[in-house]
Amino acid sequence: MLISAKCLEEDIRLSEEALERLSERLVNRVEKLNTYMIEKLGKQIVDIGTFTPSQVREVLQSVKYGNNLDEIMNEIADVSEKNVSDIYKIFEEVAKKNQNYAKQFYEYTKTKFIPYEQNEALQEQVKSIAKATANEYINMSKTFAYMKTNAQGVKEYTKISDVYQKITDEAILNIVQGRESYEMTMRKAMKEMTSRGLRTVDFNNGYSRRADSSIRMNVMDGIRRLNQELQKSFGEEFGADGIEVSHHKNAAPDHIDTVDGKQFSTKGNVTVKGVKYKDYDTVNNSLNRHVGELNCYHFTYQIVLGVSEPIYSKEQLEADKKANKDGFEFEGKHYTNYEGTQLQRQIETKIRQYKDKQIGARAINNDEEVYHCQEKIRQLTNKYNDLHKVSGLPTKIDRLRVEGYKKLNIKLNDEYMLTSKIKIGNSNDLIKSIGIKKLPNNHYSNIKDIIKSSDPSYKFILNKYKDDIKIKNYKYAGTPRYNPMFDSIKINIDDDKLKGYNTFFHEYSHMIDHKLKNPSQKPEFKGMIQNDFERFKSNMKLKYNIDDKEFYARMSRKMNLDNQYNSLSDIIGGITKNQCIGRAMHRTKYWEYKGKLEREFFAHVGSALARNSKVELYNFRTIFPNSYKYFINSMKGE
Repeated sequence: MLISAKCLEEDIRLSEEALERLSERLVNRVEKLNTYMIEKLGKQIVDIGTFTPSQVREVLQSVKYGNNLDEIMNEIADVSEKNVSDIYKIFEEVAKKNQNYAKQFYEYTKTKFIPYEQNEALQEQVKSIAKATANEYINMSKTFAYMKTNAQGVKEYTKISDVYQKITDEAILNIVQGRESYEMTMRKAMKEMTSRGLRTVDFNNGYSRRADSSIRMNVMDGIRRLNQELQKSFGEEFGADGIEVSHHKNAAPDHIDTVDGKQFSTKGNVTVKGVKYKDYDTVNNSLNRHVGELNCYHFTYQIVLGVSEPIYSKEQLEADKKANKDGFEFEGKHYTNYEGTQLQRQIETKIRQYKDKQIGARAINNDEEVYHCQEKIRQLTNKYNDLHKVSGLPTKIDRLRVEGYKKLNIKLNDEYMLTSKIKIGNSNDLIKSIGIKKLPNNHYSNIKDIIKSSDPSYKFILNKYKDDIKIKNYKYAGTPRYNPMFDSIKINIDDDKLKGYNTFFHEYSHMIDHKLKNPSQKPEFKGMIQNDFERFKSNMKLKYNIDDKEFYARMSRKMNLDNQYNSLSDIIGGITKNQCIGRAMHRTKYWEYKGKLEREFFAHVGSALARNSKVELYNFRTIFPNSYKYFINSMKGE
């Protein structure tokens, strides 16, 4: 009688792909943690860049940053808790697969078989190994770190909580001492942090590894140990006298000729039913790298010699070996299939690195770096796909994914175009800002004419700061913005001309708010806006005898009538969390960020005054009388 598990291999034996899938949930959570950390720090940097030195001192006396740090530590703890729980689930799944494979030998040798659910001794054995692996994971997670240059200019790995505190402190110090180098200092800090991604570090010797790779190895090492111990136990119970090593097509050179897919004896060199079997320990000890060690994906299974039919025939093994050796040609170089898989892993790592960098650049609104990273990702992805087409090697799309990464539609045109020929990180090629006098197609003349007709209460301020305006990109394809950290505007000026330069004066008003040390951020202003609206809403409900729902519906209908209500629509959308909106709005999540409502109100009123828009100004004076008055007084320095 021969025992064959050929048809059951995917179900009861662990393939390389199956092992990858088992660890993927854990990897994804840690990648989310990495993205969370980058985005949180990026927002922190941007927020600090809007502060005046006096505001920074106020912040230093508050618990804000301590709270942020607590949130980070809670996030790390939450990820660890979920991953530890999954380790126990994974090990139970692996144990059941192992037992199912061994079951056929129990039946053949007529040995009592106790299913996993009823086998308390087996369950305790699995829990013990899972606990050891979970503890190793916890210890490893305590070493999560990023690259950071210390005060002496030396690059070193800094723990995840410490790097947040250090970069925040650096940003605050930069503001207190002066803004001249703020942009470049913070760009450098974020680029440094994302250059190698979140890593695990042995702080004794400085050795580090990407966190995702460490987690995969942690799970793999635990599964290997579990497999080894369980198979040994099963083999002793049903009387095993041999071992079969698993097979994968593109095995490493040191294993493909010696152990891959082969059967061995555990009782010395023997001959069973005319078949010669080498002693497993002798063969394994002769290898520079033992089976299951140093990132080896081979597993061993206890068998009964002469009874267990090999999963793979000699012909299949030889065919896979030849295909591996023959390999392929790529970019003028010959690769074995195994070497091809190593090249795949290298490209995958680089793609993930640039996705981390893009997330960091996105977090601090560095569109030029975002563009650079996306261009590099495009080039590497094309190379990865070309490699697949030439080699036929399966791609591992999961290894290209980075949680939180999303491609942005960024185009840098004309004299501001950064082409793919520019190397990543070449700061000399960054876009230069220009003044409004250098805008093309007579835009400057149009803007001057609008300012001449501005509301008198705002005209003085507009004239005072117009020569300070810096435009980073006047053909910007993304959402227009004023970036206080870099003190510059990005906008598509040709499109905005059609709107009467509404957006330009909106962003210009953001700049004025910043130049005046952020009067929009006075503590009382937000409450003033909300109270004005609540009074207006109460009066309208009383006047027309309607409830909140009907009031919102009526206001929404009115604000959808004309673009002149867009500024009002946006602000009321922010106050009501988009329960009441017209044609213009921000996403609800946008309004959750501190200070957004006040800043947007300030910019909308400023734009209306600049363009002397009678409808908009009437709406602001009627619905927000106190907030409007506060704005006017702020322009007077009162």
